[in-house]
Amino acid sequence: MTVILIASILMVVAVPGMRSLSERSQQLNAIGDISSMLARARSEAAALYQPITVCSSSDGASCTGDLDWQPGWLMFVDTNSNQQLDEGETIIQVGPPLPVGSELKALYFGGYDEATVLTFKKGGMPETAGSFRYCFKQASILQAVNLSVSGQTRIAVDTNGDGKLENNAGTPIPECQ
Repeated sequence: MTVILIASILMVVAVPGMRSLSERSQQLNAIGDISSMLARARSEAAALYQPITVCSSSDGASCTGDLDWQPGWLMFVDTNSNQQLDEGETIIQVGPPLPVGSELKALYFGGYDEATVLTFKKGGMPETAGSFRYCFKQASILQAVNLSVSGQTRIAVDTNGDGKLENNAGTPIPECQ
């Protein structure tokens, strides 16, 4: 009986901690994947000297135009620079869906509040700067990756101490909903 009681107490204490650890691990993996995706798109554009487009995609075969990138994304050589995967254009990478309960949005690219596509020009420079906001709703986790006009990525931080993450221009990144 004593062993069962001690085991029960340990379970009550340990399970919430393990869930929090798992959620934090999912967040770090997602942020790492986003940063890697942006770095690879930049690198491929420079190496191939071709435009590389990254778009939201739920099927890994076409740009879906979804504002939420959670179902996945697609990276391809965009030879005609129309930001759509056309016949004869090469798929470089397909991003898998993010964990259920998460949300990924591309913010402030090209003057839009939310974007469905991002293109790196020949040579590796993005057409515009912006941020990818990652939300894990179950744990109220917000994280973001900022992309500069030079193509460099960095994790968004609160630079002015107001409790909100900011993009490269100092604009607060909207909270998760």
